Amino acid sequence: MERREFLTLVGCSALTLTAAAVAGPEKSLLWAASEGALSESDQQALSAAVNRIIPHTDPALKKLAGQTAQTLATRMKSDPALRGTVQSVIAELNDQSRKTYDKPFAGLIPEQQNVIMEKVQASGSFQHLVNQVLADYYDKPQVWHALGYPGPVNDHEHMEGGYLAKGYDKLDW
Repeated sequence: MERREFLTLVGCSALTLTAAAVAGPEKSLLWAASEGALSESDQQALSAAVNRIIPHTDPALKKLAGQTAQTLATRMKSDPALRGTVQSVIAELNDQSRKTYDKPFAGLIPEQQNVIMEKVQASGSFQHLVNQVLADYYDKPQVWHALGYPGPVNDHEHMEGGYLAKGYDKLDW
């Protein structure tokens, strides 16, 4: 590969990543679908499942849930095990949804989605997906701060001096 071709490839990749970041998680999931990781209906089902696993009503936290769905869709491309898990869970959710309500999972209202998720919650694939979603979502510092967790003691931006300097060593009990 010549230098010019390499620089063109790097520039186009950077432009694509920037456009995906600006477009937001919903648009980026479309990019994942175009790359063959998810069909449009599967990406809608994944987003719906993530929103039911993390049912926050705060708009900022819901946006972070969308980012979690985007992260999973992106990771699926390089992780065959995760791809198999997500595709299995989506198929299972859609199958149960069609049997129960004659609609795909993403087309159901949240209460109906909860019913379907309760039916499949015992499967190992579903539990693996839940663990992946929770690990990615609650690994975000924005979520920590929204829930009142100050972050790690070595996070000097928010916790200068550590927990002891903040008075956490003085417990009433």
